[in-house]
Amino acid sequence: MRAGDYNDRLPILPSILFGAFFTLAVAWMLGNICLHRLPVPWTIALAVGAAAESSIVFLLLVCGVGNRFTFILLGADRVSMYLAGAALAFYAALYLINALAPEVGAGCHRLSPGAHVRIRALGRLSGRVGFL
Repeated sequence: MRAGDYNDRLPILPSILFGAFFTLAVAWMLGNICLHRLPVPWTIALAVGAAAESSIVFLLLVCGVGNRFTFILLGADRVSMYLAGAALAFYAALYLINALAPEVGAGCHRLSPGAHVRIRALGRLSGRVGFL
């Protein structure tokens, strides 16, 4: 083997590492999707996801549509679905925190329902703006 052969193959290494990590990430995400209601360790989710991913790859190859584009599309779909679920959960938590937070500040003219009951008339609220 010449020294030039080794240097020519060096750019292949990032492609191989990306393929390995991408395959593991997709397997782990498929495992989390399959076992989303069960509290299992990440290793079990990875094993279940690897079995599911292996079955999907087998079916794609049997159907004759297993090529690089199909596998990248399948992996990107799983990754985007998992990230979309994580983003939705983050947004829901943020929305819940903001919804439960009290309204404070000098510019807040909102009255509580208890204040309306105590005053018993909206006519006395002429100088304030109140929304329920």
